[in-house]
Amino acid sequence: MWRCGHSAQASFFTAADFESSSYESLLGITGVLLDKEQGMTTKFEGGIDIALKLPPHQFEATVAFYRDVIGLKQITEKGADVGFEFGPVKLWIDIAPEMSQAEIWLELFTDDFAKAAKHLSDAGVVRCDAIEPLPEGFRGGWITNPANIIHMVREPDAW
Repeated sequence: MWRCGHSAQASFFTAADFESSSYESLLGITGVLLDKEQGMTTKFEGGIDIALKLPPHQFEATVAFYRDVIGLKQITEKGADVGFEFGPVKLWIDIAPEMSQAEIWLELFTDDFAKAAKHLSDAGVVRCDAIEPLPEGFRGGWITNPANIIHMVREPDAW
């Protein structure tokens, strides 16, 4: 199983980093960080996609669970991709033959990926773009948090 590292000395957000200590919805989570040296801010907020990466033997039963048992509306405009409306976000279910157990992957939006990438690098966060290919010119990349949960960090219109 592919894993990316994260510096033990780095930390992500403290309560003071957030604009508010509470949030009204999942998409309302926002972190604004100040780069003390350059006086610039880097903004992060919850994205709209959650991905379940599943080994092949768990795929069909998991799709049936969300479709037939839970009754979520399936997203059909993405061709062969399997997705469901999951409240304010989209839940994508992907077959990952190289995995032996399920993983959840999250998404963060940023208004300036280059600035965000520098901030994350300065904090010791390791990029792991090799985990899944991204299109040429894509304004985003892959990272992990300290618990090895994969995050796509991207500009909202990166696609």
